[in-house]
Amino acid sequence: MDRIILAALLIFITPFIAFSQAPGYLGKRAAVVFNLSSFPAFNGPTQNNRGINEFGDRFGESENGLAFNYEFDLEFSYAVGRVRGLSLGFGQYYTGAITKTRTVSRPNPFSTGDFVGYDRHELFNRVNVRSINLMYHKFNADKGALAPMGISWSIGLKYLFIKGEIVDKKTNYDRQSGELFGHNPLKIPNKANFYVLKFAFQNTQIIKDRFIFKTGIRIGLPLASGYLDNIGNNLASNAYATSTKEEEVVDFEFPIYRRLFFHEIFRFDLGVGLLLF
Repeated sequence: MDRIILAALLIFITPFIAFSQAPGYLGKRAAVVFNLSSFPAFNGPTQNNRGINEFGDRFGESENGLAFNYEFDLEFSYAVGRVRGLSLGFGQYYTGAITKTRTVSRPNPFSTGDFVGYDRHELFNRVNVRSINLMYHKFNADKGALAPMGISWSIGLKYLFIKGEIVDKKTNYDRQSGELFGHNPLKIPNKANFYVLKFAFQNTQIIKDRFIFKTGIRIGLPLASGYLDNIGNNLASNAYATSTKEEEVVDFEFPIYRRLFFHEIFRFDLGVGLLLF
């Protein structure tokens, strides 16, 4: 009789014991993970002017070969519940982008006439992208997961700090004298910022109660005004219309939006790290 009562009591209190289990792994809630995410560049160019790019822009005689999008990031995470966690990450990568703009042609001092002409420029940019992101993680208790270990899905926001550097240029001069006298300074900007909505599916394993090994996939959807209009186009609608500050911004930002859409859209994720405290 006593055994029956004891068994019934254990069955009754077991759920409450499990529910009251402290968050974390062996009492450790905090972790740091170094991640590498990558996927073939199916719509380049990369910073080396490569990538599988049959329908997009190409600059010069680029190699239409296998290349990879990538990103390195450092992530600090904390278990805020048995199956919930938060993380703050800092990322960085390089890629390439082709932009096009125009400048007013310089007059020929040896000829008469005051007509206005435009020199058209095709620019290859090496793009440096740094980011900060905040993510919410939900671990699948039905699969035996407890934060920070096991299968989880995540959602969050990523903010990109983008800076382009022109590393190559081709100019089509309106006047023959342009080759001799050059062109006016380019006014195209080289900075932009926007948000990315991030989703992730990951499997986090802990080895020897200390080391973290993580695999998964991540998806990113840029939240930039105007980028949707340019995903399917090689150029912005008014890429050569530069005459105002607003249009100069368009000449840079629209191609950048398009390139980073294909860079962020999908990647495989691999991470290693440590439990801290």
